[in-house]
Amino acid sequence: MASPHFDRLKAAYEAANDGDLDALVGLFEPDTVWCGVERGMLWWRTTPS
Repeated sequence: MASPHFDRLKAAYEAANDGDLDALVGLFEPDTVWCGVERGMLWWRTTPS
């Protein structure tokens, strides 16, 4: 039997896959700082030519 936390996390990721990030972001602590990728390959951007 899955815990309620697992069900909430699974639902949040399923919503994120559909483009709704609110449920996933809501799982973070209020003082969380999102820094992103500082270097390396950014998979969502095209490679410069």
